[in-house]
Amino acid sequence: MRIPTPPQRQVLTALHDHSAHLAALLTEAARHRSDTGERPSQSWYRDYQEHAILREALEQVAAAGGVPRSWIAHVHEHGSTGTPWHADIARRPADPVDWDRVLGPLCTDVARIQEWTALDLARRADRPDRGFGAAAFDHNLAVLRARTTGLANLLGLDAELGEQLWGGVDDWAHTGVAVLDGLSAEQVIDRWNAAACTDTGAYTLHASALHCAAIDLDAATAMPAHEHLVAALGHALPSVQTQRETPAPGDAIASALTAADGSEIPAETALFSQPTDVDPWGANGDSDRDIPIPVFASPAEGLER
Repeated sequence: MRIPTPPQRQVLTALHDHSAHLAALLTEAARHRSDTGERPSQSWYRDYQEHAILREALEQVAAAGGVPRSWIAHVHEHGSTGTPWHADIARRPADPVDWDRVLGPLCTDVARIQEWTALDLARRADRPDRGFGAAAFDHNLAVLRARTTGLANLLGLDAELGEQLWGGVDDWAHTGVAVLDGLSAEQVIDRWNAAACTDTGAYTLHASALHCAAIDLDAATAMPAHEHLVAALGHALPSVQTQRETPAPGDAIASALTAADGSEIPAETALFSQPTDVDPWGANGDSDRDIPIPVFASPAEGLER
């Protein structure tokens, strides 16, 4: 791999932009402190936090999507030093991509989509309203599909490669049905509840990062559409009433991305399981450009020392 693919270029460009914005923020804060002796405003901290979290998510999802780590580091450094970067300038040699590391987790997430979609149809057949946890389940499935779709598009997987990796829609349905084989109604409910309570906070951020890099989260040629999988599962599970309303992936994904901004976070979902209090100023009062990414559970937490 000698040059970035178009989707890789989009992610690397977004990563550079966030790194450059963070560098500009630190310069602005240092100038403000030199002139006034005061720390930056709360709005500065919020702006810094948002860009730092998105940059971290971009780096994580880029690596998960097969972007060479040497390129990620190269673009990070260019942005952090305020150096312009374009996809056609010289880059560090691409380190080999560990495809087992990239495709293994992706295949695991595909299997999880198959399982969760089948569980939800079985749950709807038993209880159409699905009761408590329905919103959380829809959110989690939408986030899982969005991130998996985005990674498939970042990797540039086409229909032929998708077929080789996971089979067609009938194969997806067969795998989903196999998950339900031998499960009692109570066991289906237990697994459905476990899916609804799964912490998808990191995946929500990854989906948001892919969205900000203009990577398509709605459809991938390597994956069957949600409605096609539901229809195939309906044929494979005659007892399932497929005509009942199923969540609209686009609406659910939009809701999930809103949640990533902190405005709508389901109670079952924790965006950050281990928030830490990070001050972007060194002990001597100087700004540190190699600071760790601030990680807070809410925009205001940890900003006042």
